[in-house]
Amino acid sequence: MFTTPFETKITSSRRVLIVGCGGGYDVFAGLPLYHELNKSKTVFLANLSFTDNLFKRQGRRFTEFCVEILPEHKFESSLNNSGNSTEQDPQDYFPELLLAKAINLPVYAFRLMGVQTLRDAYKELVLELDVDTIVLIDGGHDALCFGDEEELGTPEEDMINIMAVNGISSVPNKFLVCIGLGIETEVSEYQFLENVADIKKAGGFLGCSHLTEEMESVQFYKNIFMNCRPSDSCINSSIVMSLDGKYGNVRPEWIKRRLEESDSYLFAQPLAQMYWFFSLDKVAERNIFVTCENLEKSGDFSEACRAIKEHPETSKLVRYDFDIGKWEYTGTRLSKLMFE
Repeated sequence: MFTTPFETKITSSRRVLIVGCGGGYDVFAGLPLYHELNKSKTVFLANLSFTDNLFKRQGRRFTEFCVEILPEHKFESSLNNSGNSTEQDPQDYFPELLLAKAINLPVYAFRLMGVQTLRDAYKELVLELDVDTIVLIDGGHDALCFGDEEELGTPEEDMINIMAVNGISSVPNKFLVCIGLGIETEVSEYQFLENVADIKKAGGFLGCSHLTEEMESVQFYKNIFMNCRPSDSCINSSIVMSLDGKYGNVRPEWIKRRLEESDSYLFAQPLAQMYWFFSLDKVAERNIFVTCENLEKSGDFSEACRAIKEHPETSKLVRYDFDIGKWEYTGTRLSKLMFE
């Protein structure tokens, strides 16, 4: 009955690349969209990979910084799909291979690099696959952070990916999709909604789609995720629990031990099962680091992080926590309560 602007815009797309925006299990959050688009288009899956020694593992070195992971490739260590934690065995963490085996198709894994290097890798893959559309999928909602929020979550990977893809002029259609609103406790959902309003004014908000348990695409997503070490993803676990009708603090059985060890919970709620669609260029334009020349030219991930930390705007946004030895992002734009 109702058609979102996103559906209208992507109608003309022929060959679509869906990419996990922040790496890890983000690409799994794109599986319902993959299932739907695959009915009328050729769709490929890719991800920023956190897998240790990615280029020393099996897989075709597709570009200098991109590997084609095939279903027939093997793990270098024994993999237990029961949902046990992988913290003791870093070699065990390889979501791209799990996904390739689950869908019986290649999955492309990008090494986490700087903006320019990652963009160059994208361009080679786009040329090889003849892609006319790229969809970045964020499990959570920190990809929509502009850089000046009160709390930013983990913005580097999302920011680098957004800037890299936004600069690919040969791809006419580029989108950002978020799912999992309200389940990242370190990111303000109020500021997410404020950012949505800003992007809407710029013509970049392309509507929402609410996923439900009854959808074939949702069953496809759940079946795959639940057989691909679900204990490795808090975000997707929260989305699944939300789809199951749970609300509030939850500890699913498959991730219970991990949560108990850290004395934490997941949070489930109905808004977490919504896709939010955006024009990527409008999101990128609003980011305060879009004019950072050193970030734009960054080759590796450390260069990109250094460019962010040395940017004039960053002095207002970050502090160094000497107790944990890492940078903490604390923006200057305070969160507004919904009913202030």
